[in-house]
Amino acid sequence: MRTFESLRAEVLELFTRLSDIAAARGAEEAARRLAAGKQRLLDERLVVVVCGEFKRGKSTLLNALLGDRGLFPVDAFYATRVITTAAYGHPKPSPSP
Repeated sequence: MRTFESLRAEVLELFTRLSDIAAARGAEEAARRLAAGKQRLLDERLVVVVCGEFKRGKSTLLNALLGDRGLFPVDAFYATRVITTAAYGHPKPSPSP
């Protein structure tokens, strides 16, 4: 079975090859976007966009994927109406007394 690291290495190699092709063809915008995508992968950042109609379970899906039932509000009446970004971070240490 392929591991995350082996897949990541393959994709990074593809980024390099595609960037070379873009540069050879003078596709500056494509090269810039490829470089940004490669950097996100190197930084271990994943961007996922979840969109859809009102009240169709997007918040419930995100809560399930992130393993926290209360992270995004789920309500029978109110709908989420803001763009929200979630990111992983290490917890801040508690201040010493």
